[in-house]
Amino acid sequence: MLSTIFGAYLFLAASLISIPVYLAILYVIAGHRRLRVFGTAFYSVVLSNGIFDLAGAVLFAVAGCAPLTIFKEVFWNSRKTYLPVIGLALNVMFLYIRLFGLVTLVLERTFATLCRTSTYIKWQQRPICCSSTIIRWLIALTLSWPMFIQMDISYKKNSHGEIMPSIPADRIQTDILLAGVVTWTCVLVNSTIYAGILLKMVTKCSMPVDHEWRYTLQALVLTLAPAAMAVHFTYIYITIDKARLPTNSFDEMTRWFMLYNVLLSYLPPWLLLLFNEEIRKGLAAIGNPAVTPLPDGNGSCVIRIPICSR
Repeated sequence: MLSTIFGAYLFLAASLISIPVYLAILYVIAGHRRLRVFGTAFYSVVLSNGIFDLAGAVLFAVAGCAPLTIFKEVFWNSRKTYLPVIGLALNVMFLYIRLFGLVTLVLERTFATLCRTSTYIKWQQRPICCSSTIIRWLIALTLSWPMFIQMDISYKKNSHGEIMPSIPADRIQTDILLAGVVTWTCVLVNSTIYAGILLKMVTKCSMPVDHEWRYTLQALVLTLAPAAMAVHFTYIYITIDKARLPTNSFDEMTRWFMLYNVLLSYLPPWLLLLFNEEIRKGLAAIGNPAVTPLPDGNGSCVIRIPICSR
């Protein structure tokens, strides 16, 4: 069983390593939007998702990890205030926002793979980043709104003295069921569409462009964390017993949620580094005015390094 305190420090350690990397990647994308490669709809969605990933990570560090560290008495004393409610509800809302961000990435890959080139170029010119952000906010807020008004959410101390969220017995199954349905829906939609995308890419008469393969595989790997969460939500809902709350299954989910947040928030930047050569070249160009990333017309990025005379 994963220790809650160990999970909290694991998340904080991952934050110290991954947040600077993620910020640098978002800086490269936002600062070079005029370039062809970073002006695509794919990177518009990546930029939007990155902002929510970092916002959700910071929120979870405050609301999920701080109660387990030196600030635990402060949070324990505020258990009768609105703080436990807002902390848990916002974490759930940002979970939904990030899940919908993955669905948006799937839809972008669908347009890129199945639409004609002229239709895709016309679609890319639309403000997908802003529109998808607004839609995700509205849907996530609507789905998580019941938690914002559950004034009986509080904190509890387990046998090890760890402070954990506490949901009343008559509410917990409904909250877990909703989270599980949303997660499973996103996973099934992503998996179904990706099966069609990969089949289409494989059966094309001409081989797809290399960067299209990389973008698609990258977004596919991002679905693994929500898939694990969906299975875990199902396990909790099946094993939970109102007569014996708090249950070990819900407590275990609270512990593993630390790891899930690490994957949801910090897996994207490392996948971007692994799959996207233009990102690596853009990071290499930061702080070095002699190295300038340029579009090469084929959807990739070229680094121009001036040759100095000796």
